[in-house]
Formats: sequence, structure tokens, C-alpha cells
Amino acid sequence: MIKFFRHIRKSLIEKNQMGKYFKYAVGEILLVVIGILIALQINNWNEDRKLQAQEIKMLKELRKDVAFSVKELDTVAHYNQITVNYLKQIQRHLNEDLPYSQVLDTAFAHLDLFHIPYLPKTSYETLKVKGMDRISNDSLKAKIIQIYDFEFQRIIDDYGGWEWSFSQNTTQRMMIGHIRRANNMDDETARPNDYEALKENPEFRNFLNVLITLRSDHVRALQWGRKNVNDLLQLLDKELEQK
Repeated sequence: MIKFFRHIRKSLIEKNQMGKYFKYAVGEILLVVIGILIALQINNWNEDRKLQAQEIKMLKELRKDVAFSVKELDTVAHYNQITVNYLKQIQRHLNEDLPYSQVLDTAFAHLDLFHIPYLPKTSYETLKVKGMDRISNDSLKAKIIQIYDFEFQRIIDDYGGWEWSFSQNTTQRMMIGHIRRANNMDDETARPNDYEALKENPEFRNFLNVLITLRSDHVRALQWGRKNVNDLLQLLDKELEQK
């Protein structure tokens, strides 16, 4: 092809057709420029495809973590609500001066039990290292940041931290002072040392009120967090479907 163009140029020069030669030269330059632009466009298109493939891969990894977190928040909220129900059962027996019932054996065993969710952040940390600008959808990007940097922190550090602190500083002291667990490790029951005295103990009753409030707030936070994380899951599904 190059020899062909060279032959044309030589022929025009030899025939002293300079006007045609200059027109031809300009045309040849335009062809070269167009060829370069086409090559650049193809290269940009290939780069865009690579970036989109990388984005899809990261979104899929993130979706796995988010889907797991939705289920985890569901499970933990469920089990923490069970402990709230047991705590209210103890409270009702104390407030209504009811005789001791065997159902309280399980309720007292749940007095110091609570659950904090495991919310994986590996895919999010990887995304931050590679750059959040890899996410082309700004609304989705904002939602991801909101969930991981605010929602998860609120659930783990705030509510989980309050639960842990209260358990270590108050609940365990109450358990040691007033409750005895079954000697058999397989027997998941516990009973108060003196049930009748516990009814008249204002410190224990106040402790129970605070614990129910704290645990109930924790459950609501988990449920609200689950809703927000599920919203992110739906956004990820929509984005992946469009891509």
C-alpha cells in the first residue's frame, strides 16, 4: 500500500502536475490523520471495555458481601429479639409478683446473651484501594459509601459497642451476684439465687429495664440497617443487569 502511494506521488512529480500533487498530499495526510483517530477510538473503546469488565467484577464481589450482610442482619436481629422476649418474661414475673416458673430457667440463661453481626468489608476495602471512581454510577457509589462508612459503623461500633460495654460493666456483675448457671455445660439453663429477694431488689429491676431498652434499640437498629443494606443490594442488582 505504501509503495502504491509512493508510485502515485512520483508519477505526479514526473508529469509536473504540482497542483494535483499538493491536493493528493493533503488527501494522504487526511487519510493518515483519520487512520490515527480511528486507531485511538478503537484503543479507547478497548480500554472502556476493560474498565467496565473490571467494574462489573468488583460489583459482583461487592454484591456477594452485601447479600451475606442482609442475611446476617436478619439472623442477628431475630436472635436478639428472642432475648428481648425472654427479658420481658422475667420482667413480667417480677412486676406481677408471679411465682417462679420453670420457663424462667431458659429466660435467665439468656440474660447475658447478645449477638453482634459479622459484616464483611473485604470487597469494599479492595474497591477503596483501587479507587471509588471505578464505580461509574454516582448514586450507587454514594449508597455504597453510606452503607459501609456510616450504617455498618453505627451497627457495630455504636450499638454493638454499647451492648459489649454494658455487658462487661453491669450485666456480668448482676449475673455473678444473683444468678447461677447449671453445673452441666450441656444444660443451658440458669436460676436466680433467691427469686423472692430478686423481686424486691430495685437495682436488679432497674438493670432489667435498662437492658430491655438497650437490646430493643439494638434490634431496631439491626432491622433498619437490614432495610438500608437490602436497598443497596437492589441497586447493585439493577446496575449489574444494565451492564
